[in-house]
Amino acid sequence: MMISIALRFIPTLLEETDKIMKAQQARGVELGKNEHFFARLKNSVNILLPLILTSLNRIDTISNAMELRGFGKNK
Repeated sequence: MMISIALRFIPTLLEETDKIMKAQQARGVELGKNEHFFARLKNSVNILLPLILTSLNRIDTISNAMELRGFGKNK
């Protein structure tokens, strides 16, 4: 069950990454190879932090739904 949920989560994660990257580019964050290494590293944090937070929120929602449906109650 965990593997199927993880595989289901990959396309959602890619879509969310694309949305965050577009939002950061609209705010003027440069993501191209023209930037120095440390600037790209700093800008990647601007993408990874919201991605991690939204992923944790989504994981919490899924785990609550599974718990409410009684998943794993009987061994």
